[in-house]
Amino acid sequence: MTAQLLRLMLDTNVFDALYASGLWRDIHRLHGQTVQWLTTTVQEQELQASPNGDLRTLPRDVWPPADQGHCIEPDQLLARTALAAGAVLVTDDKALQRWCCQCLPRLQVLSSAQLISRLRRLIVDDRL
Repeated sequence: MTAQLLRLMLDTNVFDALYASGLWRDIHRLHGQTVQWLTTTVQEQELQASPNGDLRTLPRDVWPPADQGHCIEPDQLLARTALAAGAVLVTDDKALQRWCCQCLPRLQVLSSAQLISRLRRLIVDDRL
């Protein structure tokens, strides 16, 4: 029996933290094995504009934005897409975190620091 992949919807502000964590190569390897990195077309556009081309090398699956008719803010669209995809939203945007807590209480939200801590444990376990 294989374990279910942990789906993680990444806000654009998380990519830099993941890159700076020193785990970049390991993070690449986790995709499809332990985790599924997800983005929407909004993050993809923002990544294309980033001067750090390495950020675009993270393997990821692009999900179509969910519930577009009810969202005004792109961040809200990101959160609703994470919920629809059954993913954990990873963001360092405090306003988005508060909005999710109030409006999407079923959505699990992590900061990049919480994610990196969790990834360090996954990577150690994977190496054993």
